[in-house]
Amino acid sequence: MSVFSSLTARIHRAHRASFQRWCRVAACVCVIVASGCASYTETLQPTRQALTIGDAEGAIAELNARLDVEDASELPENLNENRALMLLERATLLQAAGHYEQAARDLMHVDDHLEWVDLSGEGAARVMRFIYSDDAGQYRAPAHERLLLNTQNMINFLAAGRLGSARVEARRFYVLARFFVDEGTRELVPGILGLGYYLSGVTYEASGEYESAARFYARAYLSGVWPEAGPERLEDLIALTGYRGRDLQDFGIADDHPLFASVRSGERLSGVEYRARHQQGDVLVVVQSGLAPYRQAERVGMDWALRYSQYSPYSGVYLSSDQRNKALSLHASGVFNTLNFPVLTTAGLPPRRQVRLSVDGRAAQRSARVNVADQVHASWTMVGATAAAAAISRAVVRAVAGEASRQATDAALRQGGTEAAAAGAIGFLAGLAVKGTLSALDTPDTRSWTTLAADIDLFRIKLPAGRHTLAADVGSHVDKRVVDVLSDDFILLNFSALR
Repeated sequence: MSVFSSLTARIHRAHRASFQRWCRVAACVCVIVASGCASYTETLQPTRQALTIGDAEGAIAELNARLDVEDASELPENLNENRALMLLERATLLQAAGHYEQAARDLMHVDDHLEWVDLSGEGAARVMRFIYSDDAGQYRAPAHERLLLNTQNMINFLAAGRLGSARVEARRFYVLARFFVDEGTRELVPGILGLGYYLSGVTYEASGEYESAARFYARAYLSGVWPEAGPERLEDLIALTGYRGRDLQDFGIADDHPLFASVRSGERLSGVEYRARHQQGDVLVVVQSGLAPYRQAERVGMDWALRYSQYSPYSGVYLSSDQRNKALSLHASGVFNTLNFPVLTTAGLPPRRQVRLSVDGRAAQRSARVNVADQVHASWTMVGATAAAAAISRAVVRAVAGEASRQATDAALRQGGTEAAAAGAIGFLAGLAVKGTLSALDTPDTRSWTTLAADIDLFRIKLPAGRHTLAADVGSHVDKRVVDVLSDDFILLNFSALR
């Protein structure tokens, strides 16, 4: 074989090897771009649709299949991946169907395993795993979902008449509220906090633990969740117990607040008087309607992401001013223009509905509405804006790395030759992967508690002993219950099957 032939063979072998490497990189890029499967919210769409038309039992059957259990009496073998969240969804549906014991069991099981997001103490990598986990990692709940878990379980136990278990949930709620709540958080979710405080007050009042009831009712009243015409119930509790509100410093309340006038004047009320005024024929009606917004993946503009990231007080922890300036510069030069990001949406959800309650054909006049949907938006803005800052920071690092790959490609192409050209092609593809195509791997985590109600209405009514018919009108739909009221037994009725 001539020297020329040998050289030609080596060039062909090098070209073939380089081409194979080029093909492997191209295949990887194509797989990254083309791969994908149904998101959590897409998977749960039939469940939400069944709930929307009032078919809670059908929605439960759908979830049982996904949890790999025969029926709602069973718990899944483990809570890996999405099962903790699916168990939350099933508990909501069981509650809607009136299966309060099973709903409570599901929530308690999840409560022992559910992680939550603490933005102030997280590293950027952990925040990114929360936002970009491709719906596959262990689910971690934002603050509003974590608080609503114990709130919903108080509803279950109160509806089932299990006051001892309701008190356990009230204590858990208070511990979590103290952990989560600072001045900024209270402004984001005042209604969710107020709902939990109010139900805690109801729980302790029905249990005869009046000082604890006064403490929680005061927090509910100051949070704006109070389904009664005036504060007489709370004022009478204060007169009964002598509660002075010294634990309300976080609300800016002092002893001279009008609520505590009876304590200052020495006016007292006996337990017998209090029970006669407020606990005979005492009924709380809870109506849950609509569906809260859920998360879906969208490609958003980098200019939007930069503005959005500023809504979080923690953004500076994850995106320094130097990185922000670098991002602005790279965006202006066209290096990167978008982020794949989870955003909230109401697409496909039922409209928000007016809720009315009638008792024996007469309309109940007073209620308190907790706008869960708006507070989900506010809570998510805190999480999402923080995550946007972390995502922009990573995008800057990737863009710089991608630019380095491009420069290496240019250098390889300038050297000329077959192997250099193949190496240049590989470098070009690698740069694309680093700068842009690998962002397809950043599949936003679209998981959230999708069966949460958009609105929760509370009606506190006093009924004479006997049989009564209560009807909850949710839009054009009506759900009726017949209840037997005894003189001094507390009753909670939950209506959440009509959304």
